[in-house]
Amino acid sequence: MPRKPQQKTIEDAFLGLSVKDAEALLTKYNEKHKKKIRVKKPSTSEMEAKILNAYSPFMCIQCGSTHIVKNGQTPGTRLQKYRCNDCGRSFNILSDTFMDKSTISWDVWV
Repeated sequence: MPRKPQQKTIEDAFLGLSVKDAEALLTKYNEKHKKKIRVKKPSTSEMEAKILNAYSPFMCIQCGSTHIVKNGQTPGTRLQKYRCNDCGRSFNILSDTFMDKSTISWDVWV
C-alpha cells in the first residue's frame, strides 16, 4: 500500500521560498485582494535551524560508523537529531564543535 505524502502547511511552504520569491508572492496577493498582508519574519533561531538542518552528518562522531538515522529534533532549537545504529550515541550537527552548548547565537559565530 503506497504511503500518503506528508502534507505541508502553508507556513512551511512559505518559509521554503527564497526571500525574493516570498516578496513577489505577497505583492501579487496584495494587488489582487487589495489588502496588505504582513508576514512575521522567521526568527534567527528558526533560520539557524533551517540552515543547519540542511547539512547532515555522514558518520557517527563517536565511532565513525556510517549507520546513522534521524532521531527527532531538539525541543528548543529544532535541530535535527541523529542516532548511531552501532554505538547508540545521539548527536546533532553541532555536537562536539565549539558551538555546542554555546550561549552565543549561531549567527554571531558566522
